[in-house]
Amino acid sequence: MKRLFAVVFFLCFAALLLSSLPVAPTAQGQETDIVYVSQDDPACGGNSPCYASIQEAFDAISKDLDGVFDPTVIPSFSVLVTSGYYWEDLSLNAPVNVDFEGGWNSDFTAQTGNTYISSLTIGEEGSLAVGNIIMGSPSGPPPPIDSFEGTYSGTYSGTDYGTWTVRCDSKGNVVGIAWSEKNNTPDVGSGSVTSSGEFHANMYGGAILSGTIDSTGGAQGTWTNPDTGQSGSLQGQKNNPDELAAFGGKYAGNWWGTQYTDSGIWWASINFVGICTASYVWSKADQKWYWGDGIVNSSGEFIATVSNGSSLHGIIDSIGDVTGSWHYPSGKKGGYLSGERTTGYPSAPF
Repeated sequence: MKRLFAVVFFLCFAALLLSSLPVAPTAQGQETDIVYVSQDDPACGGNSPCYASIQEAFDAISKDLDGVFDPTVIPSFSVLVTSGYYWEDLSLNAPVNVDFEGGWNSDFTAQTGNTYISSLTIGEEGSLAVGNIIMGSPSGPPPPIDSFEGTYSGTYSGTDYGTWTVRCDSKGNVVGIAWSEKNNTPDVGSGSVTSSGEFHANMYGGAILSGTIDSTGGAQGTWTNPDTGQSGSLQGQKNNPDELAAFGGKYAGNWWGTQYTDSGIWWASINFVGICTASYVWSKADQKWYWGDGIVNSSGEFIATVSNGSSLHGIIDSIGDVTGSWHYPSGKKGGYLSGERTTGYPSAPF
């Protein structure tokens, strides 16, 4: 019994002694602070804190250490960076644990690509884990944003379906139009594309389009309309400039109704990148001209909107003949149109 008491006393004393000794700091249960980096969106898709460069984020982490964190505990950070080419010579020399993750999309909901940097130097304190970060580019310098300049077209599907055509300029600005085959109505919109090929556009009807353009000109993405609850996917391809140029020129023809008594003539001028630079529709019932805007893709499909609220949709074939239809938003009025390539400017015939 005495021996048992002695053993128990020794174990209790040892436990008390060990509990009073200092222990190494641990990060277990410690919160990880997240910082965001986007060179294209100053708001980082609504996330904060947001920085325009990776080095700014690293510097902010280092400055935050002064008098804020417990010096006996190494703080942890996640630095999330959008896809693209960040040609920075990075340096991180601070007692921090950093999870450095690249390739994020514009709203930081998914990693969809890679982030390219020039170089990275780290100090001896702390640790660094990386993901979707590539040192240098596999194909040389980053593509300039004007490499995405061109006309793109494709289809969309889901709770609505149809076709779309957009034009991207040398500064990354995007304008375009979509045609709903389900409702026989157009929708116009605008947006932008980043240096990494991420595109984002808002349509007049409330739909939001987002996705990426790859190095071959292929476009993939999704669309959603928060107002109607509709959504789906989209895909397409950059148009061949020579094929687009074949549709450049002037066109004229007639239009007539099946459920509406109006009729008239139309005239349009299309440039060599598929943009309708001038378009006019004469209404016999109204005795006046209406102007329009439109775009043609490399398949000859054209979509146009007219200032009286109607829209035109059809095909230009290889010899310049035009066939199609016209519609009002209500869907209760509409009819057909036809025409051909011409050299002159028509006058009101009525």
